Amino acid sequence: MPAEWEPHEATWLSWPQNATDWPGKMSTIGWVYGEIVRKIAVGEKVRILVGSAAVDARARRVLETARADIRQVEFLHCPTDRGCTPSSRMWPAATSRSTSAASAPGCARSSTSCGSAR
Repeated sequence: MPAEWEPHEATWLSWPQNATDWPGKMSTIGWVYGEIVRKIAVGEKVRILVGSAAVDARARRVLETARADIRQVEFLHCPTDRGCTPSSRMWPAATSRSTSAASAPGCARSSTSCGSAR
């Protein structure tokens, strides 16, 4: 995986959706992600993995409230249970410069936590 300062097509995130990834913080972590996306979307595309239509809708509401440039955001519906993208097992496709959100393969569910990503 390239370093964040290397040329890349987009930044990939997984929207927080598993309370065990954020013990005691789920009520606020979405707003933190909203600010992260708002800052990144000023200069590049942001691709966000969402596990369901409900998570997608929640993420969109937060991003609109945070005033993120939603035109710079692509959502990829992916059955993931993790909030950490390395745990989504999608990295071979996600790191390819030619991969778009529309053509990326579905993610496998992962039982790893962010600290123990494979």
